Amino acid sequence: MSGRNSQPAVSLTRCRWILEEVAHSLAADRMTATECRNPAEAVEALASPLREHGDHAPGGKAPLTNAHSVGSSTREGEIER
Repeated sequence: MSGRNSQPAVSLTRCRWILEEVAHSLAADRMTATECRNPAEAVEALASPLREHGDHAPGGKAPLTNAHSVGSSTREGEIER
């Protein structure tokens, strides 16, 4: 990854890892109030730069080529049936 897309992509990947860990800990009832707040603040902090990135994409909309929607059960390259 390089260029202006690399930082948002790295941040999103790191956020995904954090959220996966939080999901497991939350399901096992192993999280304190602070442990819940910290990832929530991280997600909120990521939202602003991501919106800003989209605002500066061509046409004011981030290109979504080869991306799947949030909540989709298909992976990149798979065909949804």
